[in-house]
Amino acid sequence: MIPSMHSFCGNGQQNLEVWLPLIVALRVVFRFLIFLDLELFPVFFLNIPLLSKMPRGFLLPYLLGMFFIEVDLLWTLRKEILPLKPLLVYFGTATVLEFPYALFKGLLTGYFDGIFLFVLPWYLSALAGLVTSLKLLLGV
Repeated sequence: MIPSMHSFCGNGQQNLEVWLPLIVALRVVFRFLIFLDLELFPVFFLNIPLLSKMPRGFLLPYLLGMFFIEVDLLWTLRKEILPLKPLLVYFGTATVLEFPYALFKGLLTGYFDGIFLFVLPWYLSALAGLVTSLKLLLGV
């Protein structure tokens, strides 16, 4: 008799909880890449039209704040504490402010650049984290 996948993974909630630290760690790595070139990389990784409407000097404090939040979330998740509401706020903010607008606009106008495939995991990790946090919060 073949054991079911459910017996390996435990319940579905625990299976989702395992992914959250990995998603946040991936986002920390990409955030570090943004800090390597603060003039070019934000264009690829962030929603520049939305961020340009923010007060002058908002970008660097935003990037640093999100970096420290990610490190704190990783530290908290490492202690096996699941802060669902802060995770939901973090991933919701990342989904809106870190939409790679320039790359998607270029893709829609027929200009495909190889960096799109590099940036896509960055944005998909925000969406995956948002969906995972929502599922865990709602208990679905």
